[in-house]
Amino acid sequence: MRMQPRDIALLVVLAILWGASFCFARVALAELPPLTVATMRFLLAGLVFVVVLRLSGLPLPRDLRSWRDFAVMGLLNNLIPFGLITLGQQHITAGMASILNSTAPLFSALITPLFLSEERFSAGRIGGVVLGVVGVMVLAGPAVWGVADYPALALLPGLAAALSYAFAAIWGVRFRGQSVRLVAGCQVMSAAALGLPLMLAVDHAWVFRPSLEVWLALGGLALLTTVLGYLIYFRLLLRAGPTNALLVTFLIPPAASVMETFMFDASLPWLAIPAMLLIFAGIALVDGRPWGRLVALLTRRRMPA
Repeated sequence: MRMQPRDIALLVVLAILWGASFCFARVALAELPPLTVATMRFLLAGLVFVVVLRLSGLPLPRDLRSWRDFAVMGLLNNLIPFGLITLGQQHITAGMASILNSTAPLFSALITPLFLSEERFSAGRIGGVVLGVVGVMVLAGPAVWGVADYPALALLPGLAAALSYAFAAIWGVRFRGQSVRLVAGCQVMSAAALGLPLMLAVDHAWVFRPSLEVWLALGGLALLTTVLGYLIYFRLLLRAGPTNALLVTFLIPPAASVMETFMFDASLPWLAIPAMLLIFAGIALVDGRPWGRLVALLTRRRMPA
């Protein structure tokens, strides 16, 4: 499926929104623990989705099996990964967290053929994963050598979050044919319902008194990056197809890094740039299209006149 100018515009807007989520999280983490930040994001977004579904005339499921499926999706695609991302952001920058998050397609390329019969391992997939692993090793190098201001273990939550997103993509296959608004809303509501008792029991969230700045950051996470972000993503998914929608992965780390630079006067470690390029090259190799187009272009140029 080809992307029209409107689709490209949606892709850029989505990258900005999801890049901003790392910056919003950084603001909220100044006063709240990671689990509370994650749960509040989905609790506020879930309330908005109730209104969205109501206005759309879409009834909520009434059977336990559907809610079980949405609960698993809410865990894998929302509560677990964002909880892990915020946990890691206590030690690393938003830009680095977004780079680690961008490895999700590499994990997907590695595990999807193990669970879905229509997916197959290929040289491109394996080569892309290898490039991605090298990129992560480059990113972790300073921490391993003891010359970074963060521990190497601080990178693990971001990688675990990317792995959770990959499993979520596999689980999400079962929702084919359903309303994208319903799927987006129900998984977010499920994540909120599962996170709320944990937030109260583990974090004792009632003791916190967030400032207005933190409430605004939580509102941005809920309304902009979750509700609006999901609606744009699923619209893009239907208009341009899943492969084109996946291109947002390339744009989120630059967007997050630029916004963090302006908002917090922060900068990426110098090794983060080559690491990001290696990871992106791996994703491109897994995707296959950029390399295929390059080979086709070179082949046409070599053809005799």
